[in-house]
Amino acid sequence: MKIENLQELVSTLSKQEIRIISNFYKSNKSSDYLKRYKLFCYILKNERCTKGDIIRDFYYGLYSSSAYSHLLNRLLRDILGLVLVQDSEKIVRSKNFSASLDLKKSLLYSEFLYRRGHTSLGDYFIDQGLGISQTFELPIEGLVLIELKRVRYGTIGRKNEISSLKFKSEKLLEESIGLVRSLSLYNDFGGYNRNQFKLSDEDISYGLNVIKELEEIYKRVSLAKNGFWYYRSAIFYSLQVEDYRSLDYYSKCLLKLTLENPSINSPVNVAGLNLEISEIYLLTKDYNSAKENIQIALSLFNPKLSNYLIALNYLFLTNFHLGQFEECFKIYEQAILHPKFKEKKDNVSIWNYYKTCLYFKKGLFKEALNSLNQDANALALNKSELFVFSRILYLFLLFETNKSILWSYELASFRKTFPSIKNYKIDRLKIVFFILNKLDKEDFDFPYVEARESEKFEKLQVIPNIWKPLGFELISFEFWFKEKTLAFNKTSKQKRKK
Repeated sequence: MKIENLQELVSTLSKQEIRIISNFYKSNKSSDYLKRYKLFCYILKNERCTKGDIIRDFYYGLYSSSAYSHLLNRLLRDILGLVLVQDSEKIVRSKNFSASLDLKKSLLYSEFLYRRGHTSLGDYFIDQGLGISQTFELPIEGLVLIELKRVRYGTIGRKNEISSLKFKSEKLLEESIGLVRSLSLYNDFGGYNRNQFKLSDEDISYGLNVIKELEEIYKRVSLAKNGFWYYRSAIFYSLQVEDYRSLDYYSKCLLKLTLENPSINSPVNVAGLNLEISEIYLLTKDYNSAKENIQIALSLFNPKLSNYLIALNYLFLTNFHLGQFEECFKIYEQAILHPKFKEKKDNVSIWNYYKTCLYFKKGLFKEALNSLNQDANALALNKSELFVFSRILYLFLLFETNKSILWSYELASFRKTFPSIKNYKIDRLKIVFFILNKLDKEDFDFPYVEARESEKFEKLQVIPNIWKPLGFELISFEFWFKEKTLAFNKTSKQKRKK
């Protein structure tokens, strides 16, 4: 274990948890406990301390690998033990996770009591755990409880009661198998990160089969969790095939199911669903409605976790398309300071690109060019959709900063990268590239190129070539070209008047 892992855990402790841990150590005066307490306080005060710092201040440079590892591991176990011994509702906001913890405690309590010969008390916690497993759809844990009870009854000779437990055991086994299969299917298909993967035709065909099997499982074993995985996969599939009507239907079905069932009704799930619904609004360009759902998601996500950063991404895009650029700058500052920002290496490039687009929209073209050039090497290594649109934006900026003499060279260089571009439908890119190349050859006569290549512009209005507000093409090619065409016509009229 690394000191960074321990630091991350300590940073998420509540004030009450810190007080509980501190009081525990203060009541234990042995040297081992005092040393662990000293390290705990040290991490609280020095959030970015390193292994070298601890060796210097705790071992005075006399490094012992085993002693150092032992100290970290004992502190970790103390923290977890003291945090988990609290009432479960105080540990986490999620009722689902709280219930899961209580159920596991019931299992430990009952097993301990059975071993001590306290059958009635053991039964009490078994029955309590079974109630939790039924309410929150935890059949695997429920099955373990039933089997523990059956073993105990067999040991003490209550064989008549064992057979009555068999039916419950078989029912829980069926539910467990259905639940595990549903989750496995979801992970195989719908669990893909939609922001990183563009599915092939083969994957989409597989996805359709997955959805059919998930639907069958949900009908056979009608647990809300099975419905959750079914609807989530159907939502992902509908998004991939751009079936927005089905996307809207499945999202609303899932939100209703989630709100009505405690087994899946958690702040994280409700927040995630609101984020997915906002995605539908974004795709259909209903930005104000999208913003409302994103705000709900942000109010429910833990501000320190990665989901919150994802929601900030959506909020940025929404405000950007609404033209609320000052708000976007504030979101940008909030995002780059987020504790999870550096966990994903692409975040720096993505948010730097966002900042570049903001500069562009505000007419700060030199600042935009400098911003884009700062990240040029990192983008060049990752031939993704982000790379594609950063290069197109770079060409726009060359024109805006009167450096269009470089277009021919940059276009040729860009064209060579096409075979290596990953996870991006190339049709739109080829059309855009053709028009940009034509512009260069026609000395940037926008109206002339628009008239001559009207067929190409029409193709850009046909799926899959249409502009999408959730992609990295924040500066729409069509919008930019139209704007330049209008400016060209205006300049031409002024020249004719003179």
